[in-house]
Amino acid sequence: MTMPPAAAGPPAVIWDAHGTLVLRAVSEQEVGLRALIAGGLSPFGLRAESIERARAYRIDAMLQWRTAEEEAEGFRRVAALLLDGVEPPPTPDQIARVGASFAAYDDVYRPIPGIREILDELLDRGIRQAVVSNWPPSLRRFLDHHDLTRYFSVVVCSAEEGILKPDPELLRRALVHLGVVAAEAVYVGDRLDLDVAPARMLGVPVIHFSPSGLEPDAEARDAASLRAILFARLGLAASVE
Repeated sequence: MTMPPAAAGPPAVIWDAHGTLVLRAVSEQEVGLRALIAGGLSPFGLRAESIERARAYRIDAMLQWRTAEEEAEGFRRVAALLLDGVEPPPTPDQIARVGASFAAYDDVYRPIPGIREILDELLDRGIRQAVVSNWPPSLRRFLDHHDLTRYFSVVVCSAEEGILKPDPELLRRALVHLGVVAAEAVYVGDRLDLDVAPARMLGVPVIHFSPSGLEPDAEARDAASLRAILFARLGLAASVE
């Protein structure tokens, strides 16, 4: 198989991560059950209010963690909140094991079907790629776990930068690291508020991609439709035998 060179169109593609490259594959309930089993605990003694406090804290705090140490302690805090009121009280070691299970979340997500093939083809054609994501400090570990790191010459993580989308500065930094201007990139993201809006603010051509189906007005809803739109934007011809 031969492929024409990427001579026309923008020389870079910038990806969001959650909802664009990967989707959740394991429910919150299953994640919690696995964590309790790791701690040698039963789910039957949990209090509803403790479950809700732990969930609320995780949602509110996880994007504020800036270091691996803060992330590990944050997940331990999630475990402590979840287990509050359990009788007999869990030991510190059990709380630590539950927290460590929450922190080892990599397999809770799976790459979207067909997305790796797009990444491979772009890589083969010499198109530079970047990730820009609201994610805890473990983003690089997560990408490594799913064998995704090799596709990206630039990874811009909110935890490392101290900035959260929809602030367009996060995307602007990706452009700077790639060495391109806004018109020389295509951004792919699933959220109108966090992805499409900041891209448009910077003048970056954007593809609204929603494989979850949660965004009914998205341009693309699966890898095949995304590939067609993306390659047209990039000015890339289809592969030929």
